[in-house]
Amino acid sequence: MYNLTKYLPKWSQPNHPLIRFELGTGCQTISWADRLRRAGRIAPTWAVWVVAIWLTYAIVTGFHTRPLGETLTESLVSLLLWPNLVIQMLAGTSAIALTGNTVKQLADNRIWSTLRATELGINLMFKARWASVFYKLRFLLGLLALVRLVLIMGILWDLTGFRGHYLDLLITGVTPQVPLWLAVVLLGFLMTASLLLPFTSLGFDAAVGLLIATVRSRAVGSLLQLIVITLRILGPILLFIIANLIFRGQVIMADWQAWLAMGALTTSGDWGVSLLHLGTYGSISAIVPYGIFLGGTLIFFALVQILATDRIMTLAVNRADRVD
Repeated sequence: MYNLTKYLPKWSQPNHPLIRFELGTGCQTISWADRLRRAGRIAPTWAVWVVAIWLTYAIVTGFHTRPLGETLTESLVSLLLWPNLVIQMLAGTSAIALTGNTVKQLADNRIWSTLRATELGINLMFKARWASVFYKLRFLLGLLALVRLVLIMGILWDLTGFRGHYLDLLITGVTPQVPLWLAVVLLGFLMTASLLLPFTSLGFDAAVGLLIATVRSRAVGSLLQLIVITLRILGPILLFIIANLIFRGQVIMADWQAWLAMGALTTSGDWGVSLLHLGTYGSISAIVPYGIFLGGTLIFFALVQILATDRIMTLAVNRADRVD
């Protein structure tokens, strides 16, 4: 990861003084012993990941009484979906927690007054805190990216089925009917968005945390942070329940309402990764009108997150300039 950071802005590169300050590396070279100690700190995350996969396997298979899935790719989605959701929620809430007390921490360390007196000091400090979240949570991001790459490989494998006509069969009966070339483009959007969303979502969550950090009252700021984290966890769960009711026919909605519900589900909490199984994607496209366009919706949502993150960061810096 560090080899790729040379293409990033200077303020976000790991050798920048503010990034070193945020990561606690100072100006010294990181020894292999330090690297091993840091690697040991992620052992609990590995343990949670393995336990989550094992529990998912046990629950989905009815404690080994039924198969995980009818095909290899269906089995992969069934096995990796819930652990992926847990990791995504952990990453999002950690990003908010890492940035939500920024002003308080800097004030306690007697750095805040110096930053306010320095030209662009707060701006650079906030950018460094935002960028450091990606470094601190790079292991979680790596797991999320790995899951997506595995499922994308599954999509490419599925596309070879039925002598290469699997996608033709998949778009039969969808509303509205789309030509094959458009289905290929939408599928490309889906795969691209699935790789982008973990990073754009993490950046958005970190920016929201920085905005909360600019609240003058520490008590109010802590309460807001708790509320946002709670919504970050409960929101996707509520949308999942609504989507299940729609599929079971227990909730009757207009076509546009069903599409909005599915769009909200796939763009929140990382539920969109379930679309990386072509069977699921095809089922949603057949049940929900215009569901096949959810791939385009996801990449549009990723772009909106990028723009929103930029605006929130600007607002946070402007507010921070007025914090004593």
